[in-house]
Amino acid sequence: MTNPLPIYIIPEKQAEKQSDEALWEEVRRIFAGFETSAFTNELESVFSNLQDEELLHALETTRHTGRPGYPIRVMWHSLVTSYILDIPTIQGLIRRLKENPLIAIRCGIYSNAEIPSRFAYYRFIKKLIGFEDVIEKCMAKTVAKLKEKLPDLGETIAIDSADVPSYVSKWTKTLSDPDAKWGVKTKGEGNGKYWWAGYKLHLMGDAKYEIPLMSIVTPANESDTRLLIPLLKKAAEKLGDDFQPKYTLADRGYDSKENNRYIAEDMKSIPIILMVNRTKGNPSFEHGTDFNGQPHCGWGIPMIFWGYDKKQKRLKYRCPQACGKDGCTWIDKCSESSYGLVVKIPLKEDYRRYIQIPRHTKKWKKLYNKRVSVERIFSRLKKDGDGKLVNHRIRGLDKMTLNSLLSVWVMQVSSLGKRRTK
Repeated sequence: MTNPLPIYIIPEKQAEKQSDEALWEEVRRIFAGFETSAFTNELESVFSNLQDEELLHALETTRHTGRPGYPIRVMWHSLVTSYILDIPTIQGLIRRLKENPLIAIRCGIYSNAEIPSRFAYYRFIKKLIGFEDVIEKCMAKTVAKLKEKLPDLGETIAIDSADVPSYVSKWTKTLSDPDAKWGVKTKGEGNGKYWWAGYKLHLMGDAKYEIPLMSIVTPANESDTRLLIPLLKKAAEKLGDDFQPKYTLADRGYDSKENNRYIAEDMKSIPIILMVNRTKGNPSFEHGTDFNGQPHCGWGIPMIFWGYDKKQKRLKYRCPQACGKDGCTWIDKCSESSYGLVVKIPLKEDYRRYIQIPRHTKKWKKLYNKRVSVERIFSRLKKDGDGKLVNHRIRGLDKMTLNSLLSVWVMQVSSLGKRRTK
């Protein structure tokens, strides 16, 4: 025969339960008074702009007979809340839902008993990993909605990568995350190198509005150069006709002949990529051009860029003296025509060096300066180390990909909510 529960504990448990019920009842009673608060409006704005009906329908179809479990919409909205509030752990999310009934009610939870367990969240996240394609379709719908509000969205895109550490110890010989690899980045000239164990987020964002558009997650040792074309192909596949960039910006880590050729020929875009000097010094090349692709006349004077011929896909340069520039009095020695010497360079001669907007022009430099927009996107995603993208307890490539997708999606939805409000 088992001993009965001590009588003195029962009143305490009942009092605690009654206190919780009274708290929730009081919150429900005064909830209407908080409808105009900025915090609850932010949650409601994200939930209403998620474009997630296809995902919720797909998740509902996975339910089988048996115990009904927690509602899919409640699980989904509460998980998204952890990204809005940057709550790093599931246990922290559950604690926040218990401490703040206002958040719980916004997620469709009306008592402590309705808050899902951590094991329910773990199972739900595991299920979400199998629906990454559906999530990306919903993200593409969000971009389409943004495109309706911002017609020039995606006209100028910037591409870069950022470190995403895994939740592992850096001091052990073998990493506890089998998918994680060691990555390295140079901090700057003379500032050494930065090492991290984990993954790398390759991101494409709009350079004008600083909104992320597409992403790929790889192990940290993956080269940036080889990820540019897959990222652009994925964007063209997912975004469809909405993806027609006029300018494609990237730093020297993406410099290669094939990348420039793909952007110029296959995408019909203009590559604005910083070129790496892989030779010593500053030697001359074919057509007497310098490192930036600007030809010099026979007297060593840089020639004047005179436009791009779209039909012939050639750059045109003229004699500087004929264009009114001082410094040469030998115009009759180079050409018998008063128009002066003309040099036409086909892009196919070298897709890295010759582009529609030459690197020595002010327009190229102005466009390249816009590349820092993607750095600001990463800064807002990381939030000085407090963002859910980097402040997490996650291991494994699949989970890290899902974490990155949701982080990017919430930023897209927040931008959509702000545009609709304005």
